[in-house]
Amino acid sequence: MRPTRVHYLLLMLLALSLLSAGCFKKPPPPSPDAIKVSNARAEMNALVNSYENRNLTAFINHFPFEYRGRQDAADLAEKDFAAYTKIDLTMYVDRVTLVKDEVTLYTHWEGFWTDKSGKKTRDLGTLILVYTGDSKLKLTQLEGSNFFGKAVRRK
Repeated sequence: MRPTRVHYLLLMLLALSLLSAGCFKKPPPPSPDAIKVSNARAEMNALVNSYENRNLTAFINHFPFEYRGRQDAADLAEKDFAAYTKIDLTMYVDRVTLVKDEVTLYTHWEGFWTDKSGKKTRDLGTLILVYTGDSKLKLTQLEGSNFFGKAVRRK
C-alpha cells in the first residue's frame, strides 16, 4: 500500500500531538541549591541598588552586625554619597560556587560616578562576595576591589 495524503496528515497530527504533550508539562521546581544561588544574586543586586540610590541605611543593612568591616563600609559609602550626586554601577557575575551553606559570587563591576560639578568618573574592578546561611543569607566576606570608597580612591 502506497502512502497517501491522508497518511501524511495523520502522521503529522500524531507528531504534533506528541510534541505538544511534552511542551505543556510544568517545569520541575528549582532545587534548593538553585534557590540559594538565586537568593545570593538577589542580595547582591539589592546591595548595588541601595548604593546607586545613595541610601546609606539600606546599604549598611546588607552587612550583618558581626561583619568585621561594617563600619568601614558605612564610612566609605557615606563619603561617596557626599562627594557624588549620581552613581551608576553594573555588576556582572562571572562564576558561582556553592559549598554546603556558602555561596560565593565571583564578579566584575563597572561604575560611573558624577560629582557636584557634573564631572563623570569611571572605575572598574573585580569583587568576590561570600554569602552564608540556610534560609536567610548573610554577607560574610568581601575580597577584591570594592565599588564603594570611590571618593577616597580618587585622591
